[in-house]
Amino acid sequence: MPESSRDPYEGYTIAQWKWEFLRRNSRYRRAYQALEWLKKKPYQRFGGFRRVARYFELLHWLQQQLGLDPEVIQGLPSPDLLAHEFERCPIKGSHILLDHEDFAQRRSFGSDDPLPVIDYLADHEVLVLLDTRFGLKEIFSDLKVQLAPYLAKRRNRVPNYKDYLTIWDLRQQHLTADKIASRLWPDEYEKLAKKDYLAEEKNPLHQRVHDHEKAAQRLIDESFPPRKRYRKIKK
Repeated sequence: MPESSRDPYEGYTIAQWKWEFLRRNSRYRRAYQALEWLKKKPYQRFGGFRRVARYFELLHWLQQQLGLDPEVIQGLPSPDLLAHEFERCPIKGSHILLDHEDFAQRRSFGSDDPLPVIDYLADHEVLVLLDTRFGLKEIFSDLKVQLAPYLAKRRNRVPNYKDYLTIWDLRQQHLTADKIASRLWPDEYEKLAKKDYLAEEKNPLHQRVHDHEKAAQRLIDESFPPRKRYRKIKK
């Protein structure tokens, strides 16, 4: 397949999708520019992102906040790079935080170190405890049952992520909803073009473009730690 016709998002993992939303975030882009400037003056303090810190302190904090893997890339990754252009995705993927061997070692050596406590799960994340004495067939069957209540609460939007990002990018180029709809869904667009809409009616493809753009913007905004909002003191 020619490179130009290749789907850039083909086979993306959750970590890669997260990077695509993060790199479009305006605050992340400002953070990257600030870190690039501060890298040349590593001992100078910089005020921004709710703290005053030197280069390495700010870099470490941002990596933790954004779920970036410091073993993959030094500094902050350039927002101009697509996820598949990295040898390894800079966003940390899923991994085992604690297994039986780790727990057994702590117990056998009498370590007083507390076991990790997971208190930072987002509202769309769940932890799963697997019994590896069972086979994959049984594990997957049980997971399907156990996760069903959680998945039912939130519709899976990942298949729409490609359209979200495509529409968001095209809107940044100031393309109209009509132009975007004709490009993304030509067959549907052609069918609907034959229909006469009343003044109060909305073209459903135009509405889909607006809805997808809003969804993309929400995911982009949520990809970077939000600003703290302080209550105004009434005088």
